[in-house]
Amino acid sequence: MAATTLADIIVPEIFTPYVINRTMELSAFFQSGIIQRDAYFDRLAAEPAQIHNMPFFSDLTGSSENIVEGQDLTPDGIKSAKDVSTTIRRGKMWATTDLSRQLADGDPLRAISETVAGFWTRDHQDELLEILKGVFACADMADHILDITTRSGKNANISATTFMEALQLLGDAQAQITAVCMHSATKTYLKQQNLISTERDSNSVEFDTYQGRRVVVDDGCPVEDGVYT
Repeated sequence: MAATTLADIIVPEIFTPYVINRTMELSAFFQSGIIQRDAYFDRLAAEPAQIHNMPFFSDLTGSSENIVEGQDLTPDGIKSAKDVSTTIRRGKMWATTDLSRQLADGDPLRAISETVAGFWTRDHQDELLEILKGVFACADMADHILDITTRSGKNANISATTFMEALQLLGDAQAQITAVCMHSATKTYLKQQNLISTERDSNSVEFDTYQGRRVVVDDGCPVEDGVYT
């Protein structure tokens, strides 16, 4: 265990108050509303089992039949399937020594308590990005992903055309996409082309949109080898 010790503490020669160096990471993606509490999943997470099977009935298929006098209709059934979820268990422990607390002009435990919420927000966002990476790597998602990195020149950059191509992969369900999350560098690139619009909500709060979708800017979005996801 790496507890806070004298080696980690600046022992002041004069009584200058500690200044807590708060992080500038906003974790806007995690706080955008993509994550919602759900009573059903809260109940699953409270179970001792790590894996949860969630059976469900599939949608009805087939076509209706003509009604013919004296002829029975063909009975049909409903199929079932299941989803499987897992509970992610994460933990973190902080500690200080009594001596470090006495010699420091400040309370390390209080500093920890004031910054722990921000830590967990950033940690949860990292977890969320890893989950999404796994979701999009699933074979069933191959037909719903537009990867323009294989193209050349400007065709490999995000544009109104490529954005609409990506939306079309969802067919008539594309209207359900209400927001787009992007790195600040991506937003700057689009803004230089006058493709970002600024609107106001009913409370006169300004927000940016791209192709009619609200823009969530977060530098926690993955960047690998110059490729912005």
